[in-house]
Amino acid sequence: MRFAGTVSPIVRTSIAEAGLSEYTEYLGFLPYAEAVQEMLNAQYLLVCATEKRHVPGKLFEYLRTGNKIIAFGDDNTEVAGILQQANAGKLFHYITTRMTFSLSLIPKTKF
Repeated sequence: MRFAGTVSPIVRTSIAEAGLSEYTEYLGFLPYAEAVQEMLNAQYLLVCATEKRHVPGKLFEYLRTGNKIIAFGDDNTEVAGILQQANAGKLFHYITTRMTFSLSLIPKTKF
């Protein structure tokens, strides 16, 4: 897994607890052109949709890539609807989904 931008300590801890640290790379902030290239090269894209009626602008950039999107958030019907309508991915709820379960579905490749 490759993460660009900030990654919350909770997510980093979940990754470590799932035993995936050796398969994870944290790139930090990237120039826009590099960030777009990372998005295009990704197998899956992760977006946090934590605010109930807020649609992150990043979601629309992700949709342009044609890659599958994994979204995390609770009760964000707008993001869930966009993903479903575009057949682009799925929203997983924090309350009912453990990140370690979701991360176990991603193929492991060392960096």
